[in-house]
Amino acid sequence: MGKTAQTFGKISRRSFLGLAGATGVGVALTGCAPASKQEEPAADSLPVTGGDPLDYDTVSWSSCHVNCGSRCPLKAYVKDGQVVRIDIDSDGDDEFGPGKIYQMRSCVRGRTNRQRIYSPDRIQKPLKRVEGTKRGEGKYEEITWDEAIDLIATTMKEIKEEYGNDAFYIQYGTGVLGGTVSKSWHPDQTMFARLMNLWGGYLRQYADYSTGQITWEMPLFNGDAWSNNEVTDLVNSKNIVLFGNNPANTRMSGSAMQYLLTQVRLQNPEATIVVVDPHLSDTAVGVANRWMRTVRLGGGCSTRRR
Repeated sequence: MGKTAQTFGKISRRSFLGLAGATGVGVALTGCAPASKQEEPAADSLPVTGGDPLDYDTVSWSSCHVNCGSRCPLKAYVKDGQVVRIDIDSDGDDEFGPGKIYQMRSCVRGRTNRQRIYSPDRIQKPLKRVEGTKRGEGKYEEITWDEAIDLIATTMKEIKEEYGNDAFYIQYGTGVLGGTVSKSWHPDQTMFARLMNLWGGYLRQYADYSTGQITWEMPLFNGDAWSNNEVTDLVNSKNIVLFGNNPANTRMSGSAMQYLLTQVRLQNPEATIVVVDPHLSDTAVGVANRWMRTVRLGGGCSTRRR
């Protein structure tokens, strides 16, 4: 007999799972506030009440690997080898402060991982464009993994012979950041980068990406680009300046910058948060004391303060 967890409304478990499988509605509802209790749930049940029970066999910890880099912990409720629900980190005392472990609750994007896993658009087998069709027509045929590997290897050899290793470029920003096989950061530390080093080298982005600025400019401020205090120490800052940084849209989860800035506003209301951005971003509206809009004038820049 499987364990049970409460789900939403008064639809049957069969109906709910069917609807969730078709539309991902189960994931979309994960972040909703629970309804008022009608009866005391079992100790091992999911703390969401109302409706018929949602069966599950095991609960496994995972994490979100989308490209924001926050890596929020996720709970995966599994039934018969299939994820039936994604839940957030709701364990622990949720204490915010040095040495404490506060609950790093994922954003909606992280809670849709079940929808990503079972998306009908997810490519799970090698596909080759049908011979004679043009790129963009969307006509593909399935091939075996051996055929795919042979085709890639042959193409790589031809490119290297004609153009050299400068023709091989590794693009960061695959949409998956912290995985094992699929990870894309750091670009030089991925398994594909190792393969390309053995192959003779490759190219990647330089200078115009955000980490280019971090690498070269941060040492001028604190001597190192990647070392700093514990993140909870941000609440002790007197001045925080965000240059074109909009974490309310890009890093809004419980383990990311927007949550930390919210804690600054709550615990240190005297702190000054300045957003320098040509757009009146959600971050500027939500947590900043001052928005400074940069306007390009000819060959230079002027700054308008709002």
